[in-house]
Amino acid sequence: MFYDNGKKQRVAAFIDGFNVYHFLDNSYFSKYKWLDYKKLASSYLPRKGELISVQYFTAQATWDQHKVRRHNIYIRALQHIGVEVVIGRFKKIRKKVIIRNDASHRKFKTTDGYINGTQFYGYTFEEKKTDVNIACEMVSKAACNEYDIALLISGDTDFEPVIETVQKVFNKEIYVVVPNRRISGSIQRLLPKGHCASIKEKHLIESILSDPLILKDGTSLKCPKEWRAINT
Repeated sequence: MFYDNGKKQRVAAFIDGFNVYHFLDNSYFSKYKWLDYKKLASSYLPRKGELISVQYFTAQATWDQHKVRRHNIYIRALQHIGVEVVIGRFKKIRKKVIIRNDASHRKFKTTDGYINGTQFYGYTFEEKKTDVNIACEMVSKAACNEYDIALLISGDTDFEPVIETVQKVFNKEIYVVVPNRRISGSIQRLLPKGHCASIKEKHLIESILSDPLILKDGTSLKCPKEWRAINT
């Protein structure tokens, strides 16, 4: 049951860190990676909502120590401001790759039709557990009545089943904030009007962490130089 008589409704925010990061990393918004997710989530609260928890779901790129170092700095910053960090993992997988080669006599079926090419196998990394971790937390917290409204920040359509479950089984409201400006129609159809939005630049600007960020023990955390805007 939701709170009545004008009382605030409890909002739990679930952040798909990998989804947001890749949107920022591949766009004009890359200078906004040093994000305060509590502030960002607060920008999208419904009128009667009160933010009670923020969980940030991510995974470590263990094959790249420079990325791990930057990520660990950021994780400490988020934990300092009261964000709970839930870490998944990446799995190394063998993957078939087709390279176009007009001189080859071998033909391969691709999404673009049949092409002459060369086949080889390489390795890549796929993120594991993050989607499952988010879904489990959304459902378990709903089952324990730990929130009235779930605020999901992700553009991943894989969350459609959990959105339906939380709404229908536990009678909880869902708001979705999509990093990309293009909101999936299938997600919109699952939600009431006004329950889905795209991240706006003004909210990113308002949600940048202090730089440096001073921890309680006096430690100074600085935004990684690779994340800073040019000429700053």
